[in-house]
Amino acid sequence: MDIQTKYNLDQKVISIREEKTKVWERCTFCEGTNEPTSMLARAEITGRDGKIIRCPICKGNGGEWKYADTTWVIGHNLTIGQIEVRIHKLEFQEKEREEKYMCIETGIGGGQMWPVDNLFPTEEAALAECAIRNNKAEEQMR
Repeated sequence: MDIQTKYNLDQKVISIREEKTKVWERCTFCEGTNEPTSMLARAEITGRDGKIIRCPICKGNGGEWKYADTTWVIGHNLTIGQIEVRIHKLEFQEKEREEKYMCIETGIGGGQMWPVDNLFPTEEAALAECAIRNNKAEEQMR
């Protein structure tokens, strides 16, 4: 069996990654009396009997961080250092072939595994894919 890969060892590539925007969402139950930067303040609720307790919904935090928009952006200039290809034919698995890479800059053997779909030979190709993915995400939000 001859296994072909998209990239070769020592080849330079450009990665793309998701950049998520964090948004502070105030607790609607206690009205978010705590600000996200204040660790000392607690969101409290006063009962009809005068007892004060921490908000049972936000646990006294006043709200929570949630991820809003996701944007695809250019990641790193990388050098292929390890190639992993898995070929399988199992009914319950989605893909028959998985191709992943480890790069010198992000660690070989214990670093990040880069899926082939997130690596590109040029910055132009990476930017074009970012635009496609961002447009698709925008359409899904409509």
